[in-house]
Amino acid sequence: MDCYIEGNLSASLFPDILEAASEVEILLYALEPNCYPKGNKSRKELVILTEKEVHQKKDCLIGSGFTDGEGNYSVKVPEEYMDEAICIDFKLLKAPRQKSTKHKPIQINVRTLKPVWRINDYGKVYKYNYSFPFEFWYRIRTLFDAWTIYGRINLTNPTNKELSGYKVIAMDVDWIKDDFLGEAITDLNGNFRIDYDSSDFKVTFLTPLINIETPIRAIPGPGVYFKVLDEYDTEVYVEDRKMGHSDTRKNIHRSYFVKLELNPVFASNPRKM
Repeated sequence: MDCYIEGNLSASLFPDILEAASEVEILLYALEPNCYPKGNKSRKELVILTEKEVHQKKDCLIGSGFTDGEGNYSVKVPEEYMDEAICIDFKLLKAPRQKSTKHKPIQINVRTLKPVWRINDYGKVYKYNYSFPFEFWYRIRTLFDAWTIYGRINLTNPTNKELSGYKVIAMDVDWIKDDFLGEAITDLNGNFRIDYDSSDFKVTFLTPLINIETPIRAIPGPGVYFKVLDEYDTEVYVEDRKMGHSDTRKNIHRSYFVKLELNPVFASNPRKM
């Protein structure tokens, strides 16, 4: 009978907001003595492995698979290992939704599992869901140079207008030329997400010859302001670019949450989804 370890992988983008950890490789290893440096099998949870450690255990790989867009995965386990303890690792090529990264893949040793199998219609299954804690996930996103603005639009007065379909544009204020960070369309609840990296705001008029922004910031991070467009690409909400220099908007963190208040008198119907 076939055996599968399956579950869902997520991560804390903010302390109270989870994101699906998509396109992550799930790696299962047998706990063979020759695959691990002495004393390594009982290390603490969540260890970023060195290239040497990854190479040392490669011959003990017994199964692999990838998470889908929702973070779900299913990996088949050879029958001869169904009664054995199994090591599970997660390997990331980049952060979820990230366009690209210059960082090498990151492989994380999560823990040792001793599956308790349950029988279903297609075999034996062990469920293992995992969510990366915020502090660790922030570290991973920092290594990959991943930045995210997660936000929500609200209408300032009671209204029957839909919150979905508005285009939100994020800009980084600069002395020479403001940088376009990205754009997103709001969902039914008015939520939006914009993903970018430091190359999107560390750009000057001399790029690519010089990639140091003017002025040089003591703390890395853009100074943001926003525009919101309706279905006709008419601006229904525009912030003064000076907002990018305000205390709450300058040098924002790589995981940043914002609420934008729109006046429904000026917010015409959003674009259809």
